Amino acid sequence: MKFEVVLFAICVIYTEGSALIANKYDDYDEPKYAYDYSVNDIKTGDAKSQWETNENGIVKGEYSLVEPDGTLRIVEYEADPYFGFRAIVKKTYPSGHQTLDHYG
Repeated sequence: MKFEVVLFAICVIYTEGSALIANKYDDYDEPKYAYDYSVNDIKTGDAKSQWETNENGIVKGEYSLVEPDGTLRIVEYEADPYFGFRAIVKKTYPSGHQTLDHYG
């Protein structure tokens, strides 16, 4: 008989604790943001850009940079809680000829 009463008391505490945790996160809003920037320094040759948004927990963005060999690397990415992080990497030569896409 004592075992049944103790087990019941533990279940009640666990259920109440779970309800408190669930209520704590019901009012939580995902952060929303959007930003972009770019650099194009003719003197140093530094050229890069990035933009990113986050809405409802889904992050989308793209960044690009000129690599030392003169190719342009462009990375398009997306991340969410269900599928994780995914990216498409593109490299383009200065003449505009696209060489390779990598999916990650």
